[in-house]
Order: sequence, then structure tokens, then C-alpha cells
Amino acid sequence: MPPYISTRAFIQWLPDPPSEPTSTQVLTSTQRRFVDIRIPADPPLEGVDPAHVEWAFAGHSTSKIVNGKTLSQWHHWIDSKTTKPEDVVDKGEMLPEDDSGLALEKGEMVNPATGQLTGYVEGWRDGEIGVVPVPGEGVVRGFHAELRGRGVSIDGLRDGAEGGGELKATDDESRLSIVLQHEDVVRKSRGMVVRLGHLCQGVMRVGDDFTHQRWEWTHEDGWRQTCVSGKLAMPCDILTIFGEQMCTNTTVKYGNEHDLTWQCVEAERF
Repeated sequence: MPPYISTRAFIQWLPDPPSEPTSTQVLTSTQRRFVDIRIPADPPLEGVDPAHVEWAFAGHSTSKIVNGKTLSQWHHWIDSKTTKPEDVVDKGEMLPEDDSGLALEKGEMVNPATGQLTGYVEGWRDGEIGVVPVPGEGVVRGFHAELRGRGVSIDGLRDGAEGGGELKATDDESRLSIVLQHEDVVRKSRGMVVRLGHLCQGVMRVGDDFTHQRWEWTHEDGWRQTCVSGKLAMPCDILTIFGEQMCTNTTVKYGNEHDLTWQCVEAERF
């Protein structure tokens, strides 16, 4: 299946009426890796305080048909609410679209308002994966120099850019699906960043510290970070500029106090 963007239109905690108190957006790659970020519907312009993130998590999803029903499960690998994401139960039945064309999901999960396992129905709307202009040569070279000054290193890029070599750029446009992933067992750190076209989201946990970021490209403003929580550094900005040069051989050294290794695990242009 192709990658897809999902925006939640409503959630109904049964038997209460439906509502949507959050801005919930999920980016899912071809290989079903996903980043799901749920923040208040009207966050302050300067970003979102970590205490106000309703839920943000990443992992991979699976689906199967049982007795004619499509059952999906989202396997959490990073979770803003727990340091044991594998214990999270997140599964539901996918129902036919409603009259307004929303995909419906029905299941049980913990209601953040009550802390109780509760039945729910969610309505999801598919979003278009936007086409983004490839950054010009001057932008690419300038950002590459900035990264070197910050101590960031990138190896295994396309176009002969391995080891800090010369980068090439075009004035073309592209629609990309890219996933970067990080894990360091000793430091108890994990991270995942997904870019689909004009959107990029990432989540990361190091011990008890958690961070999320959401970026969006528009014709008016170019790439802009629309929300962030936490102080951990993630390479979302790398994907906004170097997406075209990424391949599954690419590694990025990027971090706060220590260099953390990120591996490109998916890269496709479509």
C-alpha cells in the first residue's frame, strides 16, 4: 500500500457525543511505520508545552481480516506516556466510510480524561501528500555548511555527498516518503522521523525526556516548524533540505550532549 496522511475529524468516547479537542495527524510510510501526534486544537504560536501534549507516539501498524472484519493494530515503539511502549494496547476495527466520506475506526483504549479503558469511535480523513520544490543549490550548500558548524555529520547521501563531499541540487519538484530511525539501548533512547511530501513529524525519547516536532511546507512560508515540545534534538530539519539525497545507506549523527546515530530505513520518491 502507498504511504498516507490521516487527520482525525472526531473522537467519540462511548456513550458520549463525538468531539475533536485536538489537532491529530498521523504520517504512515509504505512499510507502515508511523508517527502520530495529538496536541491541543489551538496551541500557542510559540509551540506546545510538553505538559499539554495529549499523546504522541510512533511505531508500526498491521492489519488482518478476521470473519470479514478488518482489524488493525498500532504497535507502539515510542510513547509520550510511558517508557514501556510495547505494553500499550492500541487496536481497532476499521468500518466502512460514513456519509461524509470519513473512514471510521472502532475499538477500546485508555481515555486520557479518565484513565479508564473505554470504547471509542474515531473518524479519519485522508490528506493529499503534497509536492514540494527541491531546494536550490545555494540553499543546500548553505545548510550543509551550517550543519558542519553544529557538528552534525551525514554519510551515505546520493549525488556524491558521502563524507561531506559536494552536493548537487535541482529546481525540480518531488513527492517523498522518508523515514529516519534511531535507537541506543545503553542511553535508553529511541527516535523516529517521518516525512511525507509537505509534512514531517518526529518523536523521540531519551530516558524520561520526550520530544515531538511537527513541520509543514507551504508556498507562502516554505518549511516551518508548527509545533514542538521538549528539548531533545531531532533531524526533522535534515529531511526538509536533504530529502532528495536520502537513501537507505544514509546515516546522520545528530544530538544534544552526545552524537546520536540515525539511520534512513525508508526512502522513496513517487
